[in-house]
Amino acid sequence: MTKKIKVLNICETARGGVGIYQNIIAGLAERDIEMHHLVPEQDADFLDDTLFLHRFDRPRRGVNATAAMMRRFRRIVDTIDPDLCFFRSSFALACLVQMRARRDRRPALYCPHGWAVSNYPPDSARARLIRALEGRLSGLADSVVCVSKHEAAIARAHGYRGRFEVVENAVPGAAPDARA
Repeated sequence: MTKKIKVLNICETARGGVGIYQNIIAGLAERDIEMHHLVPEQDADFLDDTLFLHRFDRPRRGVNATAAMMRRFRRIVDTIDPDLCFFRSSFALACLVQMRARRDRRPALYCPHGWAVSNYPPDSARARLIRALEGRLSGLADSVVCVSKHEAAIARAHGYRGRFEVVENAVPGAAPDARA
C-alpha cells in the first residue's frame, strides 16, 4: 500500500477565484493525494462541502486575522505533517515566512492568483512596499505558480525572486444542464 501524499493549501481568503480554484483542483486530486485546505471560517461556505477544511477566524482582513491564520497553520503542520505546502495569495506568504523561519524546508509552492502590486498605481508608496514584500517573499517558495503568462511577466518586470512556472487557469466546461 502506497502512502498518500498530503498537500496543504493555505488561503487567507477563499472567496472568488482562489476558492473556485480550490474546488476545481480538489476534484482533480488522485486517490494517492490527500488535499487539505486552510481557509477563513467566514469563507468556508464558498467551498465545496466535501473538501477537507481547516478553519481560522477572520472577521475582517488585518494583522489579527493574519496572526490567527499563522497560529492555525502551525498547528495543522504539526498535526498532519504535509508533504507539500501550497501558499495562495499575498497574505498567505506570512505562513511561508513562518515556516522558513522555523527552518522547515519541506517543499513549498506559491501562487499569487494575481500580484497585489497590480492593484495600485506603479509609483505609489503602497506599490513600492508591496513590490518589496512580494518580490522578496515569493523567492522563499521552491517554485512560483503563475496562472498566466502576463502574471509571470509582471514578476519578471519587477525583478521578483523565485522560479516561475506558468500553469494557465483552466475553466471547466459548462454543465450539461446549464442554460444557454
